[in-house]
Amino acid sequence: MENIKEYLYIYEIANCGSITHAAKKLGVSQPFLSEYLKCLEKKLNCSLFDRNRKPLIPTIEGELFCKSAKKILEEETFLLNSLKRINLKKNNSLKIGISSSRAKFYLDKYISRFLKIENRCVSLFEIKNEEALSLLNGNKADIVVHFDSLISQNIRSIKLGIEKLYLVYSKKMGEIDLNKAPRIVLKKGQKIREVLDDICKGDIVIECEHIDTAFKYCISGIGVTIVPEYIINKNADSDLVITPILEEKYQRDIFVSWVEKNEILDCFKEFIGLLEEKYDE
Repeated sequence: MENIKEYLYIYEIANCGSITHAAKKLGVSQPFLSEYLKCLEKKLNCSLFDRNRKPLIPTIEGELFCKSAKKILEEETFLLNSLKRINLKKNNSLKIGISSSRAKFYLDKYISRFLKIENRCVSLFEIKNEEALSLLNGNKADIVVHFDSLISQNIRSIKLGIEKLYLVYSKKMGEIDLNKAPRIVLKKGQKIREVLDDICKGDIVIECEHIDTAFKYCISGIGVTIVPEYIINKNADSDLVITPILEEKYQRDIFVSWVEKNEILDCFKEFIGLLEEKYDE
């Protein structure tokens, strides 16, 4: 937009009342700006400023030029900002951190509604619960779904709900004694592993990384395991013995957290709004 410069140059001369001051503000030399003004006046066949007044005062023609210049510059700013927002919309995804097994069950309705509002990609990536705070503070995720509240001044959280746990095993195992039944466990450090270690005392026969894997082997009749409610809802099986774990100490609150910022993308506000709307219901 090279032609815009002549409007900007003249507009700044009028604002500053001096070619020297305007040149400094515009980052050009005084001789260049003075010559530029002379050439433009010659082109327009009129004087834009009264050279006999200090500070410089626009002539009638100059006032008309500056009035139009202001509108043109405002339109240019609006256009550039609009293009910038469109570019951000095309090239920035909303990044959400959540465990892979839970991604399908806690955010699907929110994401579905969000995509009807925003034509934008939602990027889901797997995280571990203990990584939630560092991912937010490191700007690697816009939003994280996790257990337990995050203690930090710049983090805001809302509770999505409570995840109930169930002890499950196949009827193929017959009657079992929890003190002796073989166990299918997750790796140490995971909450479900700690609950199973507390409730059941039998030997560990399989140790794995993911809940879905543990549940699959459980269905085969290899051992007992513990799974969250969404696994039960997804895999209702008459061949399973399903016992809810009712103790409150074993139930887990599910949170969505994000870093509070003064300036965030409109899409980010839209998604948070959907979460808060559901929370208030």
